[in-house]
Amino acid sequence: MLIWLQRYSMWLEDRARLNHYRNSFLFTVKTQLQSEEQRIQRQNQLNQRPLSPGSILVTNNSEEWDILSARLESSDAAEDGLAIKKQIAAGCGIPLHFLAEPESQNKASAEAAGGATYRTFEQRQQAFLWILSQVVRAVLRRRRLVDHELDAEADFRLVGADIYELDNNTLSTAAATMTNVVTQLRKYRHISRDELLRLVYKFAGEDPDTQAILDAGADDPWTPTEELVYMSSINNANGEDDTTKYNTTTVPSDVKHFDQGSEVN
Repeated sequence: MLIWLQRYSMWLEDRARLNHYRNSFLFTVKTQLQSEEQRIQRQNQLNQRPLSPGSILVTNNSEEWDILSARLESSDAAEDGLAIKKQIAAGCGIPLHFLAEPESQNKASAEAAGGATYRTFEQRQQAFLWILSQVVRAVLRRRRLVDHELDAEADFRLVGADIYELDNNTLSTAAATMTNVVTQLRKYRHISRDELLRLVYKFAGEDPDTQAILDAGADDPWTPTEELVYMSSINNANGEDDTTKYNTTTVPSDVKHFDQGSEVN
């Protein structure tokens, strides 16, 4: 990848140098002269009074004026630069739109192309955090030699920032959906409370100690407000204090599905 970065730098420098001379040009004059002395005399005459931009030049049939200028061939250069960028993108494992080359991609295809790259960045972040944790453990062991009250084997965890901002939305949706599923499984005693928490936190992108969470929850009783909210939800689930139970709308017997407000009867 470094080789292609160097080539891209050289290519870009060459294009910039050519662009500098793009506005530089020379006039060429083809005329009918009898001798070399007449050619030199005509050239000196033109050099003494060079043409300025916007001026008008009138010639006869014996002279033909033309311009010599640099031909950049910018269309070909764009393809060359894109080809080098593709080599760089392939070398570092990122999609091409990360290098400001959207090509023909739209938002959906760009997000799909970036999925593998974000996973790679996440793995690199985890590897870097592991290296930092090893350094911290070495520091604690060295400190333990002079500070015997320090627990050198204390457990700690390093957490990195989110790699992709849309991960939180995706994880929250997955966790909400999984919560409904595992709640029903727990209701019929198919899974344990520990497994329920493990699955919910797994789809939320977390990996905590579920048993410690259960123990902490058991030691933290409900407040009166929380208990009141829970009992209200239980009563509503059993049909008590339900405002919709007084609804006497008659539904024909041949109708299998009837929507009324937020209730489905």
